[in-house]
Formats: sequence, C-alpha cells, structure tokens
Amino acid sequence: MRPAKTDTCCVDVAIVGGGPAGTAAALTLLKHSSLSVAVVEKSYDTQMRVGETVSPGLQPLLDYLGVWEAFTADEHLPAYGTSAAWGSSDLLSRDFLFTGRGHGWLLDRRRFDLMLATEVVKRGGRLFTEVRLAAFAREATGRWQLSIARQDQEPIELMARFIIDASGKRALLAQRFGGRKQVLDHLTGGDRFL
Repeated sequence: MRPAKTDTCCVDVAIVGGGPAGTAAALTLLKHSSLSVAVVEKSYDTQMRVGETVSPGLQPLLDYLGVWEAFTADEHLPAYGTSAAWGSSDLLSRDFLFTGRGHGWLLDRRRFDLMLATEVVKRGGRLFTEVRLAAFAREATGRWQLSIARQDQEPIELMARFIIDASGKRALLAQRFGGRKQVLDHLTGGDRFL
C-alpha cells in the first residue's frame, strides 16, 4: 500500500484558530508586515455560533484592521445598550447613547467570523478550514511543522517560522507544551437557541 501523498505549504506565520482573535492577528500581519500567513480553523459553516452584543468601541478596531466597510455591508442589527447581572442579582444597564459614539451591534457571530476569514483570503493569506491539527513539532532548524488533515483527503504539511495559538479556551498548542490554565473566577454563561 502506497503512503498518501502529502502537500506542503510554507508560510512565515501559522495561526491555529480562525475566530476573531486568529483572523485579527492575520489581518494585522498582512496589513503591517510582509510576512506570509496561514490560518487553520476546524469549522465555519457547520458550527452554530452564539451571537453577542458589541459596543460602539468596535468600530475603531475594525477600522484598524481595514474591514469596517465589509462589516457594515453585513448589516448586523443595531444595539442601543446592554443589561447584565455581575456578581449579584442586581441588573446593571449600560446605554450606548452615553458613549458618544452611537449604537453598537447585535453580532451574527457566524457571519462576522466568515467576513473576517474572507478578508484574510482577499489580502493574500491562506485559509485552511474543516481541518484538524493531526500533529505538530518544532524542527532542529527552529521551523514549525504542522500536519493538518481533512476528512477523507490527503494530509497537508504546513511549515512556518512562527505559530500563534488562537484556539481560545482550548489553548490547543499551549497545553501540549505544558501551559496550564489559570482560573480567575467562576463566572459561567449559558445560551439557548429557539
């Protein structure tokens, strides 16, 4: 039996995790450096994502990333404030009117994440989706070798000078290198789809 053929992709920076943190890192590198970038994300279209309310303070960040026009084209619903209970049963309301920056937005997270990923590709970044990180190691030369695999397809070897762990609370790479999570509080959240 012949071994599966392996494709190889070489970049300066590999980012594991394609949520807002990973794609923002990719967009920043693509805008402010000449480094080549690849983002590795396990899913986009198949995963339901919880929406969230963001303040008007999001606009300067999206301007910095150069995606403000793409964001406004998605027509997320306006939000005029938030209410939440933190550490007690008392409800604290924050009205965006008093920020002096206008309204915030109710994010459709799936659409928002896809918009950021699309902008990474438009700017020359590589995007690998529907993949799992099968293995990774650091070579003697200092370069990183990541083996990523799609179901029923040949594996892809991704070579990079640097890696960024943007895998969120899973801390996929950090934990494999002995990193430990630090618990700062016992705050929990819940969501329900109707």
